Amino acid sequence: MARGMARPRVLLTGFGPFPGVAENPSGWLAETAASAATPDDCALYRAVFPTEWDAVANRAAYFHQAIRPRLMIHLGVQMQATEIHLECRAHNEIDHRPDACGAHPGRHDVISGCDGTLETYLPVDSLVARLQEEKIPARTSQSCGRYLCNDLYFRSLH
Repeated sequence: MARGMARPRVLLTGFGPFPGVAENPSGWLAETAASAATPDDCALYRAVFPTEWDAVANRAAYFHQAIRPRLMIHLGVQMQATEIHLECRAHNEIDHRPDACGAHPGRHDVISGCDGTLETYLPVDSLVARLQEEKIPARTSQSCGRYLCNDLYFRSLH
C-alpha cells in the first residue's frame, strides 16, 4: 500500500444466541477470525450483534457511520445448512419472529420506502467457485431469510 494512504476498513460481524440457537457460531467465528489474523493491507473491525431487532438497527447505523467500512462481511447461521451459503441479495421484508429478548419488530419492512430487494456488487458466484476449488462446500444463495441476518444485510446494502 502506498505510503500515506489509509487502509480500507473492513467490518466483520456475527450474532449472539437467539430462540432455537443457544450458541451462535457466527459470533464466535467473527471474534475468532478477527483476532486470529489481522491483515496488513486493511483495518479489520469486528462486532457481535445481539440478536435483537432494535439493537441490529441501532448498531448497524453506528458502525456504518463510525467506521465507514469499505467492505462488510456479515456471518449468520442456518442450522440445517451443510455448506457455506454466500448471499447475493437481501429483502426489504421482515419475518415477525421474536428476537432473543422475545420482542417482535414494530414494522413490516427493514427500511420504509426502499426497493424490495438489494443485491451485492461482489462477485458471489466467483467466490463460491473459489471455495469449491479449495474443496470447501459452498453455494450461492438468493435469500438469507427475513430474520435479523437479512435485516442487517439489507441495511448494509442500502
